[in-house]
Parts: sequence; structure tokens; C-alpha cells
Amino acid sequence: MLRNMGAISPSDCKHLAAFKQRMPLIPNDSPELHMLALLLCWPTGSEAKCVLDLNEFIRRMHRSYEVAYKIHFRSRYLRPLFFIGNGEDLNRIVHRKVLENLFLQQNEETKQDWSNDWSKEEIFKVPEVQARLVKVEGVVRNDRVFASIDDEEIEVDANRQNSLWRPRRVSFYLGFTIRGPVAFAIQTKPAAEDKTAEEISGMDRSEPEQTPDDTTGGQQFVDLHQTDLINRVSDTGAILNKLKDGGWISEENYEALGSLNKAQDQMSGILQCLTSGGKDALYEILKGMRSMRPLIAELEGSE
Repeated sequence: MLRNMGAISPSDCKHLAAFKQRMPLIPNDSPELHMLALLLCWPTGSEAKCVLDLNEFIRRMHRSYEVAYKIHFRSRYLRPLFFIGNGEDLNRIVHRKVLENLFLQQNEETKQDWSNDWSKEEIFKVPEVQARLVKVEGVVRNDRVFASIDDEEIEVDANRQNSLWRPRRVSFYLGFTIRGPVAFAIQTKPAAEDKTAEEISGMDRSEPEQTPDDTTGGQQFVDLHQTDLINRVSDTGAILNKLKDGGWISEENYEALGSLNKAQDQMSGILQCLTSGGKDALYEILKGMRSMRPLIAELEGSE
């Protein structure tokens, strides 16, 4: 059904009608079926409100991925498979290869490393690519990104975690990996259309926003004492668990760092993954660990 060949055959329509009749899906259905359901049901500006619980659908897709593919992909970067584009039903599903071909037409002499290119998001600078896709409105808050649909917020993954450091209104292209929906090319909305960062961040936190140049508190401590933390923190397994549970590192990074044998390598990787907010969280985690309190007290006394 997901051929993306530019036209829908009668058999496609028949299969699509049958598929829609059996929604909502059950948790045991494959990640592919969950992805198709989300691609077909995700509302755009011209469509009626979705009657399905999209947050629950995404949680089910994540669980389905864990069962079917996590052991195989582990920490690999998951390239997008499809994007939501213009059109209706199957016609609005844009395959990754369509966008890659558009990119290649404009960059004929460029040697492609698609895992690297998708992670860098250079492809979204091509006007022909932009014209094929639908922009989704959303918000960044607490180092997470949400799609805004009517009065609901639907949490999705971010292709680039470093785009989540500042709370603000945003727009992005919505792609789908085999694990679930992902926000690509996150852009801040113009100030005239945007709520202030203070309004957005104030919904969930009373502390002032920290920017990458605002190294205060936990972030300043972590940046100042990176070498000591890498060489002297040993219980990195517990730290990884707490950071993952708090949403400060992704499932993929958690798996990748957990597979490293040395605590020093794990701690070094943790510091590379964290945003400013994540470093604040790491500082609080370290202070809360009884085994780490002497080290924290020593390092704070040396400042």
C-alpha cells in the first residue's frame, strides 16, 4: 500500500478502506501498521479534528518497535521512512526516496552519506523538498517538542536534540521512522506570531530560561568539572537510568552509552549528549546519590 508511486490504484483504495475499518489498532500490531495509521489520521490544517488518541497511538508504536526491532537496530540512527505532504489519504504520504531524489537533482556533485545528511537536515533547504511537505505547528518546552493540534499537544521525537534548548513556538516537518513520528528542521516562529518564551516556559517551570551562554548552576558545575566527572564517576549505570527516565537522553543514546564497557567512556558520552537543561538534571542526580556526595562537595569547595 505504501508504494508512493504518484497514483492510487483501485486495489489501493480497497485495501485502504479495509484498513480504516479495523482502526483503532491493537497493541500487538506491527510498527508498520501503527505508522500507516498515524500517517493517514494525522490532522492537517484543512482536515477535521482527529477522533483517535494520537498520544496513545504513538506510545503503542514505540512499544511495538521495542518488541519487533529494538534488538536489531539498537543505537543506530533511524532514518525517516515517510513524511506528511500535501494531498489526501495515500497521496499525502511522501517517501524518503522522493525527497532524496529532489535533493540530488540540486546537488549532483555531492557524495551522499544519507544517515549523516538526514541528521544534518541539509535536505530541507531545497525549495522543491519544502514544496512537497506540510509544515506542522508546535511548541518546544522542557527540552521536548510537541505538535499542536486544536487544543491538544502531541509529543514527538526531535531529529536534532540541540534544537530543544529554548522554549518557544515552532514549526517543523513531520517524518516517521520505524519507531514513530519525528520533528525535522525545527524553526522558531516569527516573534509577531509567537508567544514569548516566558509564557511557554511558565506553563511548566518557574525558573528563568537558560540559554547556551547562560552557564549557571548545574550546567556551570558540569562544564567546569568535566574532566573530574569523567575520571571519577563510576556508577554511570544508575545515572543513565535516571537521565532516560527524566527524558534527558533518547532511547537510542541510552542503548549506545550502555553498551560501552568503561565508565569513563559512558560519562564522556553522557556529557556530549546533554543539553543545558540536561546538565542541570545531571547535577541534581549526582547530588542525590550518596556515593557521589563527597566528590560533589570536594569539587564545589575547589571553585
